[in-house]
Amino acid sequence: MKRLARFITAVLALAILSVFTSTEVQAKEKTVRVLAIANSFGDDAIESHFYEICKAEGIEAVIGIAYIGGCPLERHYNNMLNDTPDYEYHKIVAGKEAKTPNTTLAQIVSDEPWDYVCFHQASPLSGIYDSLEPYLSELLAYVKSVVPKKTKMMWQMTWAYQEDSDHGAFPTYGRNQKVMYAAIQTVSAMAAEIMDADIFIPTGTAVQNARTSSIGDNWTRDGYHLHFGRGRYLAACTWFESIFGKSVLHNGYKPEGLSDDEIRIARWAAHTAVDDPFMVNNCKF
Repeated sequence: MKRLARFITAVLALAILSVFTSTEVQAKEKTVRVLAIANSFGDDAIESHFYEICKAEGIEAVIGIAYIGGCPLERHYNNMLNDTPDYEYHKIVAGKEAKTPNTTLAQIVSDEPWDYVCFHQASPLSGIYDSLEPYLSELLAYVKSVVPKKTKMMWQMTWAYQEDSDHGAFPTYGRNQKVMYAAIQTVSAMAAEIMDADIFIPTGTAVQNARTSSIGDNWTRDGYHLHFGRGRYLAACTWFESIFGKSVLHNGYKPEGLSDDEIRIARWAAHTAVDDPFMVNNCKF
């Protein structure tokens, strides 16, 4: 009888261990689906590096980008109303990207059971409150009617232009980076309130933080789009920490071609921005 009791105990122990091990494996293999209804500033944020940052934390990400260059909320709204096949759908699965042209917003929104959907404004209008409505509310209502109820809605605060940028919209902000950043801050806070956003992604503050570092105002490739290496990595770090609440300071992914200082500054700037979304913090390195 004692042997039988020990045998039953051992079997039960193995069964319990198997359950916990199975649960742990499933958790590590869980797929998270993230969609950006976007323009080039959304593409800059998650087309590069975001998948790898997630993977380093045991998260398998499916990434969707409803992409039209320079697209404002008003155009997204009109595309929604008219079912216009205007989008180049960028989709990253298992780290590999496919681009499908002539796609409608309806096709993209219904393509996956998205866990997170993000909106942002086109950069020229990013600091202009009157550009938000009624487009943001209508788009939000439409997306919510299609995606699962559990889907989290997000707003990305985009970044101000480089001080010497020649972008045609920069005069709107007096060709002053600080003025533009302050306007984006204000409008982004209002957009998040309109949405009752579940998650706020302070990419603009992360970029401003990074600009105080030894690298200076050199985080874009043309004065407004992010540098393909350090700039996009910075934005991806900001998205990751905003969505998952996990620090990027010791993330295992290190992009090829970036120096240790670039990686360190990008991680610090992103982490600090998520911790303090509406305050620029000065980097000491």
